[in-house]
Amino acid sequence: MRKVLSVFALGATLLVLASCGNNPRAFLRIVHAAPGMTTTPSVDVSIDGNKVLSNVAYATGSNYFTVTPGARHLQINLAGDSKNFLIDTTTSNLASKTYTTLTLDGIVDSTPKTLSLLTSTDDHGAPAAGQVKIRVLNAAVGFVTTPPPQPTPPAPPAPVDVYITTFGTLLNGNPPTPTLPGVSFQTTTAYVSKAVGDLQIRVVGPAGCGDPVIFPACNPDLNIIIDSGKITFTDKKQLRTYVLSDQAPPSAQFQGFLLSDLN
Repeated sequence: MRKVLSVFALGATLLVLASCGNNPRAFLRIVHAAPGMTTTPSVDVSIDGNKVLSNVAYATGSNYFTVTPGARHLQINLAGDSKNFLIDTTTSNLASKTYTTLTLDGIVDSTPKTLSLLTSTDDHGAPAAGQVKIRVLNAAVGFVTTPPPQPTPPAPPAPVDVYITTFGTLLNGNPPTPTLPGVSFQTTTAYVSKAVGDLQIRVVGPAGCGDPVIFPACNPDLNIIIDSGKITFTDKKQLRTYVLSDQAPPSAQFQGFLLSDLN
């Protein structure tokens, strides 16, 4: 059973400040969830030719920063390499006063290249009193099934079930229904509301207990591949995104980390 604790994303160095005044602005953040074959370097991010983020570490997300609404020219390169871009594309239209997360996903140094950019629209509506809103972004490539180098990455992993429960709740015996069942690779779920307090996020996979050879029993507690441990939420109108990703190579395990969407 592969089981790790979550880490809280502290974000990258932000090289531009939010603009003041009444000019229309869209809000954007970048998540680095693309491991490498043997190492996972940090990345730099440029918008419309201007570097806005430096040294975004793997398995972290930046804070939100402001951009002019519309379609923006986005470039992502390995930190310090301003000539070769991993991503060089135009974003979708970013509307004023909206919040968007762009996630770098795939494997940074695979051949052929497998990188993609996942777009998630973020909710900034405050939860009800005594509640926290949580969603899941599945960016776990599931690579390193064989030792590197690999000519191509393996097939995407099967969907996983996500349980968000009070800390210490057993899933076996009379298991609760998954909070977020069948979360596929490269998808972002809707937010779900939970009462604040000590919660635990566990990822069970593949969904439905999967291959009996790999997963010997249909027992969710034996098939946990990510375990957040205890996360304490307080009544501060919090919204969070829990990102599923790979541990840095050469490990073949998985991890989860939290992004702060609101408060």
